[in-house]
Amino acid sequence: MNKTNKVMAHHIEQWLVSGLTKAAYCKNAEIGYKSFLYLYVRYTSHPEPAGFTLLEPKESFVIIKFHLPNGCYFSVPENCSLIVLQKLVQVC
Repeated sequence: MNKTNKVMAHHIEQWLVSGLTKAAYCKNAEIGYKSFLYLYVRYTSHPEPAGFTLLEPKESFVIIKFHLPNGCYFSVPENCSLIVLQKLVQVC
């Protein structure tokens, strides 16, 4: 945190515990009211951090990979029906 941010945080925290109005605190601390309001808005508004949320799969599943002698290649989930496997082999 740089010096300006530390000063800003200090003033906001001091004002919160003082019980004074913003205007009264600014007068006592000898800081500009409009500057304090700007700092207050800046200090109290925290945008949502951008990022990714890690999603865990509900169930893990196994993929079975087939590489046939004719060069055909396909992957299916382990719970794939025999009918679908037969159709895939026929197509290849």
